[in-house]
Amino acid sequence: MRHGALVVWFAVTALVAGLLATGLRAERVVGATAPSLIFDVAIPHEAFEELRADDVERSWRRRLTAYDVQTELGPDTGDGDDAMRVRVTVIGADGSKRDAVLAALTSSARLELVFVAEGDRAMQRWYAAVRAGELPDAAGAGDVEAELDAWMVEDTGSFVEDPYLRAPDAAALARAVAALEERYPLAPDQRIGYERVEPYPGADRMEPYVRTYLLERYLLLTNRDIAEASVTYSRYTGMPEVMVELTDRGARAFGDATAANVGRKLAILVDGRVVSAPVIQGVIRGGRVSITMGGGDPPRMEREAADLAAALGSPTQLPAGIEARLVAVNDRPMGLVWALRALAALLAGAVAVV
Repeated sequence: MRHGALVVWFAVTALVAGLLATGLRAERVVGATAPSLIFDVAIPHEAFEELRADDVERSWRRRLTAYDVQTELGPDTGDGDDAMRVRVTVIGADGSKRDAVLAALTSSARLELVFVAEGDRAMQRWYAAVRAGELPDAAGAGDVEAELDAWMVEDTGSFVEDPYLRAPDAAALARAVAALEERYPLAPDQRIGYERVEPYPGADRMEPYVRTYLLERYLLLTNRDIAEASVTYSRYTGMPEVMVELTDRGARAFGDATAANVGRKLAILVDGRVVSAPVIQGVIRGGRVSITMGGGDPPRMEREAADLAAALGSPTQLPAGIEARLVAVNDRPMGLVWALRALAALLAGAVAVV
């Protein structure tokens, strides 16, 4: 009997050792603590008139330097769409990083600096119409408010007032803008920009909102004027910002424009969204532009600042129109390894009983 138990003990010991070795090999292959996200990404074919596929991949890797990015051509849908499909696996990112990784894969990080058309007659009409209750219910009446933005020009001591609209969400505001623009059209060289505002602590109203800016269409600066971008911190608030270093051409254009437009607001847009609109209080010749990240949770602001700096500093700007769909979240990639270990422990316990 003791001889039989000894044989069983040796056999199970060999099995346990084999299971543990299998687990260790699996760890070496897939990584012991590496979760992953898998996306199906569609890139418009027209993007490759100016870019190559490896340009896009290099841009992704630069934006996602904290992770291992692996790509392969995705399945052909066969429906004749005008997009190249790529399967992208981001190793090291778990489900909590979904939105940040999705933005890194799809955002073109298109930078635009344009002047605000403050005090324009069209926006004054919009302001008066909302104040008078002329906005139909279907166009967002009740949700949309008309407010006055005001600031002082330090050199002259004069005040500037600029009307704008605000609402709790972008959809309600867009409906109101569409209805008002039909009645009071904008000039051909104007457009509406939107900014999501997170109120700072101590504000009278703490609820986030979306507001309008009436913008000029002329682009003062774009991505071609960027030499470098990095994360820095405001000396006034301590909050993270993105510092953009301009090229020589961009620095000259920016300096001349700020000299000629003291007291005006300059809107900074990323992917068509206003991220800040500082007042120009004097000529800026240093060739630097700082982009504030708004209010909210400081760790989130730091992540957003890092992502934006990486995107703006990339030598390749991603094309517009990239779409990505999350197809798998692997938060526990070592399930097989730990299952093997658990089985090995169970068998070892059985041997001890024998």
